[in-house]
Amino acid sequence: PSSTPEMGEAPPRVTQGYNQTYIIKRRSVDPEDLKEDDAKEWDDAKGGDRKVFFRCGNWCYSGSVYLGHDNVSLKDMPRVIPLLQRQQNKLSFTCNAQKVPASSAY
Repeated sequence: PSSTPEMGEAPPRVTQGYNQTYIIKRRSVDPEDLKEDDAKEWDDAKGGDRKVFFRCGNWCYSGSVYLGHDNVSLKDMPRVIPLLQRQQNKLSFTCNAQKVPASSAY
């Protein structure tokens, strides 16, 4: 029997049927935690690219897409989903959905 994941837990893997799933990773550094004189880290943190993982049916893709400079939350999904869709061509085939390595960050 399946159960609903608790806050902070990963949802159960979906392995059967057709679905589309996007996973957007957080920035490695939050720009709010930096001083303006931390030039390299500031540039990286303020950049709008995010690492993403995309599952479409049985195929998984990953790469970086531009999502703007702001933090992304659930309320931003109406803006973010079209950005992701327009940039799917930037993602590279990663693996079959049944073969996502256990060591994967996704």
